[in-house]
Amino acid sequence: MNRNFLTQILAKKRQVVGRLQHEFFARGFRERALEIRSNATPHRLLRALEAELPRLKIIAEFKRRSPSAGILRDDLSVADVARRYERGGACAISVLTDDEYFGGSLEDLSAARSSAKLPVLRKDFIIDPIQIYEAAMAGADAVLLIVAALDDALLGR
Repeated sequence: MNRNFLTQILAKKRQVVGRLQHEFFARGFRERALEIRSNATPHRLLRALEAELPRLKIIAEFKRRSPSAGILRDDLSVADVARRYERGGACAISVLTDDEYFGGSLEDLSAARSSAKLPVLRKDFIIDPIQIYEAAMAGADAVLLIVAALDDALLGR
């Protein structure tokens, strides 16, 4: 992904996060997210990756579309794909949740979580802790952070 395109994506993501700010604090999302995680099984992804077998771990991805390739498979059900990945031996599922460029959503992540026993990773352009709390509320076990998208202050939080 070239730097100009990443800059464009991050500008759009800042707008999305800005709209979330008021709703996030007004509805107590942080507290709800922390409560959800306090009842969740800890370190599911880590345990899946550290399991002795299979020796080569597969984190299978669900992506509806790509800026470079366009629509990939918009007709697929996230739940069906998650179950197929689980039967196929994946150790975790990565779900693209960016709507603007990849056609994904937190609903996709929740559907993957509820239809398979595998750990679920939120893949998005995470630029604010609010998005991590959102991920927790949707059932994510982990989030992907893109270092090029974050400043040093945010990385240290």
